Amino acid sequence: MRRLLPPPLRVAPLALLALLLALAPTDAQECIEEGAVCTDVTAEPGDACEDLSDACVCSEDLLCLPPPDSGWIPQWVLGVVLYSFGAMMINLGSNIVKYGHTLHEKSEAASDTAGTTRAAKLRAGGWTLFSLGGAFNFLSFSYGTQSLLSALAAIQFVTNIFFGAVVNGETVTTRIVMGTLVICAGVTLIVVFGPKKEENYDIGALISLWAQWPILTWVAGNAVMFVVLEVVRRKLANREDETLRAADSLAGGQASSPKGGVSEGLLREKAAFLRNWRGVVYGSTSAILGSQSTLFMKSLSELLKGLLTRGEFGALINPFTYAILAGFVGSLTFWLMRLNRGLAEFDALFIVPVMQVQW
Repeated sequence: MRRLLPPPLRVAPLALLALLLALAPTDAQECIEEGAVCTDVTAEPGDACEDLSDACVCSEDLLCLPPPDSGWIPQWVLGVVLYSFGAMMINLGSNIVKYGHTLHEKSEAASDTAGTTRAAKLRAGGWTLFSLGGAFNFLSFSYGTQSLLSALAAIQFVTNIFFGAVVNGETVTTRIVMGTLVICAGVTLIVVFGPKKEENYDIGALISLWAQWPILTWVAGNAVMFVVLEVVRRKLANREDETLRAADSLAGGQASSPKGGVSEGLLREKAAFLRNWRGVVYGSTSAILGSQSTLFMKSLSELLKGLLTRGEFGALINPFTYAILAGFVGSLTFWLMRLNRGLAEFDALFIVPVMQVQW
């Protein structure tokens, strides 16, 4: 791990975090004084608050808050930078984990104890880097909208080409490069035209949003889709195993070629085809549950922001807060477990984009 990450890269995450926090808006505590409100009945959003710092303005719900872009740089820019850097760290961590899995398989086959130990350390280092990237992503949701930041996860497709080739020695084809260029264009459009106005939600507003019928219907639909696709994935896995066993039987001379002249090569091609589709469905079932962590993460960041900047301590005794926390931990754990398994079974240049697209 230390060889893969030179000293400058090891300290870069903490240095960037310190810089961004220094640039972030710092007027929140000045504006929030004993539940300060815009007392002037004629006040409109954007008007200066009475008897408070000039940095405080009336929000849409007539609370005294810092203006949306009261720091040295706009808040949404901080969110984009934090999320982008976190996504790159996550992708590098994923590729290091993949390298650790590959090294583990080779070391076990060669009975190399030292190699097995190094593989375990690489996987641990990769997951550590992955976790740091996730922390950056969590922090970013306090500065930007979910629809803008979540789309930036596509940056991993770009970094995956570089890290996949450098860390795992995987082949980068022209088709992969062309697809990545299209993704770059899409990400650019999202950043330019995506929503940048950040709203503030207290726990009551979040409960109301979660209780809406479209959200409940969407959650139920995801649950049904997960069950259906999981059944399809298992059937594809069974067919793939049967096809490989038939190919192995032909290769060992234990069976004759079936009617129609199907050769061992054709059977292995069919198995590879089934394997690719199994990877696609595997990515779907993983993302259906795993991607919910983004929604839970945004909700938690809003609750944390309200606690730290608006003194909304009531959220600490509300069961909804802990339900959101449990949902976040559960969905994120599921995603990490599926990602780890996917990296062990498939090439990183294949499974990382497949899972991230469906995320």
